[in-house]
Amino acid sequence: VIRGKGLKVRRYEGVFFLYRAPPHLHVIVTAPFERYLQGVVPAEVPSSWHPEALRAQAVAARTYAAFQIDQTLKTWGTRVYDVDDTVFYQAYLGEGARRESTDEAVTATQGEILKYGADLAITFFHADSGGITESANAVWDLPEELPYCTGKKEVYDLSLVKSDWEVLIPLEKVQKRLKLSGPIQSARIADELAPSGRPQTLVLTETAADGSLHERRYEMSKVQTQLFLRSGYFSVQLE
Repeated sequence: VIRGKGLKVRRYEGVFFLYRAPPHLHVIVTAPFERYLQGVVPAEVPSSWHPEALRAQAVAARTYAAFQIDQTLKTWGTRVYDVDDTVFYQAYLGEGARRESTDEAVTATQGEILKYGADLAITFFHADSGGITESANAVWDLPEELPYCTGKKEVYDLSLVKSDWEVLIPLEKVQKRLKLSGPIQSARIADELAPSGRPQTLVLTETAADGSLHERRYEMSKVQTQLFLRSGYFSVQLE
């Protein structure tokens, strides 16, 4: 499958379906669950990590996939696929990503999932916390508190990942993606902070057609998703 910008080539194995959804064509692969995980784990963590770390990631990935499939069935019912291959679910790079170490991790933990009470746990994971994680309920509109997903300080090593990042986005693109009706005049981070100290709200001022100014407020999780940012932990500056 040749996909996306840059014509990235990925190799998948399984039973394929082509589904027309104008103006797009969905390529859907049906594969055994554990085989799917073998293409997920090396896409989410380096295959050179300690075997126990890879096994922990395999359990987290298996649980997260099971949870997402369950949510798809409850929310969409007859949708033609359960999950996609992006970070909106979990990165899945197919057969070309498989490595012996991560295959072993999946095999060694086969069938193992995490539960909280009678329910599947929601096993969120990330690349870099910036030194402290956030409570899941401070980020997403979840139906109940998740006591196993509270914020806490983490071992933080700037050499492990590219922790400092910067992105320049044309204001016209921000206006379109956040569905603003007029040009952006100002941008600021609201004063209220989440328990971890992270900003929670981006405040934009737009100019309406009659020349009046209107303030719009956006949750950081929405801003991160709509603007394709690495995280919701950022400051903002207009240039």
